[in-house]
Amino acid sequence: MTDFDTVLARVVELVREGLHDAASAYIDAALEQEQAESTARTILLLDVGVDLDTLRGNAPSAAARLLRKAVVADTLARVGETPGGRDEIQPE
Repeated sequence: MTDFDTVLARVVELVREGLHDAASAYIDAALEQEQAESTARTILLLDVGVDLDTLRGNAPSAAARLLRKAVVADTLARVGETPGGRDEIQPE
């Protein structure tokens, strides 16, 4: 997980050095990393949810979670990222 305080401290250092473009790029990189980590956690939680739905015999809930995971994976595939999770979707 991106350490918020570390990112901000580095941005402050860069700004103090007058490196505003570098500070902005550092923020952009931190945002990308945060989004990737959040998406990976979402996919893992969906996987666990599907497992629990299977144990509970709740097919509609499992299907909804699988659909949500497919939407997340499709969005990532469109931007060229790896979806992660246990059942990675491979492009055809």
